[in-house]
Amino acid sequence: MKNIEIVVLENEELLKFNALFYDELLLELPDDALLLGAISTEKEVPEAAGLFIFHIRERSVFVDWLYVDDEYRNRGVGTALMDFLKNALINAEGADVDVIFINFNETVVGMGRFLRDNGFAVTFFDGNFNIYAPLNRV
Repeated sequence: MKNIEIVVLENEELLKFNALFYDELLLELPDDALLLGAISTEKEVPEAAGLFIFHIRERSVFVDWLYVDDEYRNRGVGTALMDFLKNALINAEGADVDVIFINFNETVVGMGRFLRDNGFAVTFFDGNFNIYAPLNRV
């Protein structure tokens, strides 16, 4: 996406994205969570446009948090974050990841459409939608 830069974040850089998550989220994340940030360079001062937090377990990626600021929704920011992850996993030497999982409930407006548009399949699991995308089909 034009004017969006995807960067790998260190924990201390997460503060620049604090408007995109709630404080308790940091307490809920696994210690080995990985962070991607989407930075918009459209304006004179770059700003946080999206945040993607995930962890890897047993050949699977589990998405802990995927959020795009309201101003940047429906402009490809979420897709750019997802594509960055997919490409990194596919191109990483020795990577052994088969699938990406996301859980969300039906109150998340637009998330189902976003996930389907990005090649994810939807299953219903215990009151939430369990979404998965096999990497070999992405």
